[in-house]
Amino acid sequence: MEIKNAHGYHLLKCVRSYIELRMYAGFNLHTERSIQAIRDELLKFSTLIRYEQLTQSVNPGAKSWNFPKIHSHQHMVNDILEKGVTLNYNMKPNEKMHGLLKDTYQMRTNFKDVAEQVFIILACLDIQAESVLI
Repeated sequence: MEIKNAHGYHLLKCVRSYIELRMYAGFNLHTERSIQAIRDELLKFSTLIRYEQLTQSVNPGAKSWNFPKIHSHQHMVNDILEKGVTLNYNMKPNEKMHGLLKDTYQMRTNFKDVAEQVFIILACLDIQAESVLI
């Protein structure tokens, strides 16, 4: 069978494998069979992604598939074995802690030299907090 859009078909296979991993992560109960199925799917997903990364070296202008959460599945089996099903814990425990930085960035900077501006603003907030405690 000839595939007219090989790149699109490969993307479809990657997305399907990713969805399979998400499905396994959502199980309420894991058995040895489900853990082995996750390992098998992880191997398949890693192979598909590795192939895509190799094709990028041929075409450097292609869109990168390297996104932060792509790596999170690599630890799924160990996390399930150590902590139980994924419903028992949150994958992003520190998300709420970024609120002050986000608000400072959006409301109090001119979006240039942001690191320096945020540092000064947070230092002022720390000084204000200390003066309240005194």
